[in-house]
Amino acid sequence: MSATCRTAAVPISGCRANLRRAGAMPPQESSAGAMVTRGVAPNTRRRQPGNASASIPSTHVARHMAGRSRISSVPNSAVELRFLSNGRQAAEPELSGEWRRFDQRPCGPEIADPLAAYRGEQEAMPARSRSVRRAHPLQQGLSMLNLPARIARARSRFLRAGGILVALSCLAPAIARAEDYKPVVCTARAPYAGRPLHAAVAVPPPAAVPDSALDPATTARLDAALAAIKAATHAPSITAAVGIEGKGMWSGDAAGQRPLFWASAGKTFTAIVVLQLVQERKLSLDDTVSTWIPGVPNGKVVTVRDLLAHTGGLFSANEDKKAHAAPRYRDPAETLAIARKHGALFCPGANWRYSNTGYDLLGEIVRRVDGRSIDAAITARILTPLGLTSLRALPPGGGAEGVAPLVSAQAKPIDPSWAGAAGPIVGSASDMVRFWSALLGGRLIAPSLVQEMTGTLYPMFDSGTFYGLGAMVFDAPDGDRRLLWIGHAGGTPGASALVVYAPADHAFAAVALTGDGSAVASVNALLKATRQPPAREAAAAATTVAATAAPPGPQGSTANWRDAIDAARDDGFNGVALTARGKTIDHVAAIGVADAAHGVPLSDRSRFEIGSMSKWIASVIVLKLVDQGKLDLDTPIARYLPDYRADNGARLTLRRLMSHSSGLPNDILKARQADPASRGVELDMQEAVRRYASGDLAFAPGTQWEYSQSNWILVQAVVERVGGTSYKALVDRLLVRPLGLADSGIYAGDSAKQAGMAVGYSTLSPTPQPKPNPIPGFMGMTGGFYTTAPDLLVVMDAVLSGQLLRPESRKALTTIQMPEQHYALGGRIRSARVGGTLRDLAWEDGSNGGFRMVARRVLADGHSVIVLNNASWDYQKLGDFADALLETSYRRQSHSSTGAIQ
Repeated sequence: MSATCRTAAVPISGCRANLRRAGAMPPQESSAGAMVTRGVAPNTRRRQPGNASASIPSTHVARHMAGRSRISSVPNSAVELRFLSNGRQAAEPELSGEWRRFDQRPCGPEIADPLAAYRGEQEAMPARSRSVRRAHPLQQGLSMLNLPARIARARSRFLRAGGILVALSCLAPAIARAEDYKPVVCTARAPYAGRPLHAAVAVPPPAAVPDSALDPATTARLDAALAAIKAATHAPSITAAVGIEGKGMWSGDAAGQRPLFWASAGKTFTAIVVLQLVQERKLSLDDTVSTWIPGVPNGKVVTVRDLLAHTGGLFSANEDKKAHAAPRYRDPAETLAIARKHGALFCPGANWRYSNTGYDLLGEIVRRVDGRSIDAAITARILTPLGLTSLRALPPGGGAEGVAPLVSAQAKPIDPSWAGAAGPIVGSASDMVRFWSALLGGRLIAPSLVQEMTGTLYPMFDSGTFYGLGAMVFDAPDGDRRLLWIGHAGGTPGASALVVYAPADHAFAAVALTGDGSAVASVNALLKATRQPPAREAAAAATTVAATAAPPGPQGSTANWRDAIDAARDDGFNGVALTARGKTIDHVAAIGVADAAHGVPLSDRSRFEIGSMSKWIASVIVLKLVDQGKLDLDTPIARYLPDYRADNGARLTLRRLMSHSSGLPNDILKARQADPASRGVELDMQEAVRRYASGDLAFAPGTQWEYSQSNWILVQAVVERVGGTSYKALVDRLLVRPLGLADSGIYAGDSAKQAGMAVGYSTLSPTPQPKPNPIPGFMGMTGGFYTTAPDLLVVMDAVLSGQLLRPESRKALTTIQMPEQHYALGGRIRSARVGGTLRDLAWEDGSNGGFRMVARRVLADGHSVIVLNNASWDYQKLGDFADALLETSYRRQSHSSTGAIQ
């Protein structure tokens, strides 16, 4: 007979331990490798075969926890233990989540027996009871082995070094089992009614990961991290790899390593095949499933997109008790029959729930559309073209010969081939890194489809994890920094896997292991090992000076560079500085912090706002459209905007707007100053023009110069009308993709939400004070471009060397329109004495919020300097610093020709 349980919502802030009366809840295993132990009475139970966990006497637990928690003894009470990878006790309220209450519900052996999936996503599978609170996987530990008796010294050292604690957990929301849903029949989609969605995550194409080895220092740190992981997890088999953009690859695989099972991390391969068919117009994301497969619950409403995103409401066949009791391969027809028996859990679009059956059906759709099985399609479309020789797509139900066996203390291991389209991949971590690098780099599907994979993100079972179209996003705190990863996890009894791209680290990491260890915590440990030591305090003040592949200059010129860098650092500069000749970098330095709150140091790949230099970028886009014959600089804009104010439209031209000689008043600046709250308010372009770019002209166009942000709202309206798409999309099409820019683009709103962005500050001392200044989308030309120093150099070189624009357009860009201001189109041209000679320079600067920047390029010979600052450094100091660095570039040239050292 079942007992009756009640679970009340417990305030997070008051949580110290999850204490329940003895016997009120049976032992449970949490997801992703966290061990949960609920004690009953001292010394009353040990691990039994098939149990999800072993009970440990509460007093023994308390002794083990001495010094780590506030509990000294908890006799006759139940205590949950988890490994945390964020260096904090789980009781701290950093991952708050809603609490769902299921009052007066039955519980007991028939409900509480572990319903382990025979395949699929252990981290995201339904709860093993009707009320299980889950921490984010990053808070969960490397092993579910008994505690504390089998915690070895090596594991303890690893936990301390990685900031992973054994702590009390009272964090994530309770979640429901399928039985908590009532079957529904739907004739139409329903509006989403689940927990809040995550904001779309834009994933800029990462730079390529070369196959060359990483530098010796990073390799040594990764080797040490892997050794600690092996000691902590006791994994019988493990494959691990890290790839860093532009630098190289590290692999921890032993010689003769057998391929490992990636479980649900293989869903991304199925998703990519589907998206390729969408790209080929053989499928549509909005095709209903009934178009291809009859008999699916609500199949006339469920779409291909729903199957990819787990929003179709389909019952997952592995939750069926009979299927769980007799694990084996079940083909799509059989899993569909199970789904029909249980009925749909909710109307399509109304909620999110993980469904392996949905991916089984995707595999069947691929077979019917592409004419081959999912394993054959993956091989032909992905593995062979990319040369991923270690990866295999297992034929569904065809066996897994040669694959490392799954080993688990909690359940009978499965045959990996049973997973079918829901998890078809086995192989090495290094090839998984190569796959994700190719995917995010746009080599498998169009960039627009890559962005769609993380465009709508549904909250998963675990706090801080979100699901898109065959891709997961992890967004959670880890100690005092916040992690944002894009990738996919996988887990099943006896195996755990994860592959991610970490934009902040410019790195990919992948781990698959057998046993009961956590791939999530292991990946986190490897990514930490890629970051430069020393401690956070030293890193915050560190200066990195890196020479590039350019031929080394004389020692004297390097010393001059270092002297200038040291002087700026001593004077409080926080940012990135770069000098170059043409497109070849001479020196680049990163000084200080990108994110003081999370201890993230700056690097040459840190992204910055460039403020008003965005207008120069916008001028390049306009001139690209001029080159295409779509625009003319001297045609009245009424031709392009017939609905614009007629008198102004007949007098204003793009040339006058782009040189600030239009007479249009700066109404947008006045509005933002009068009402700071309006700065983040988004408007459509037509309304923005009406409000802020339709005022009476203050003077006749071409007769005076007056800086006006409103000019560029009107220019953007023209460009979007003629280009037929958003300005952001045009920048991507005409600039970012042609130049292969990995860390540049248009943002809207608060730039801090953009992955990899530095934070802008009004000051860093004594207390850092962030200084955001949101830029709405209709001001993208005005100040919405973000970039890195190396990316900005690529743009300046391509434009000013004549590679990107026709000669007449390049001349227009660099011809002064208003001599008293040295203003051309979107920027200035000045003469200055550099290297002992008077030279003409493209002279750019910009600011927004806490960001400041200057860029200079000598037009005749391509000597350049770029200085980016995110702490409101004085503009005069910024200019003097840039001038000093540019001067060192000419000293180097002089040394190279004379051999003299000054």
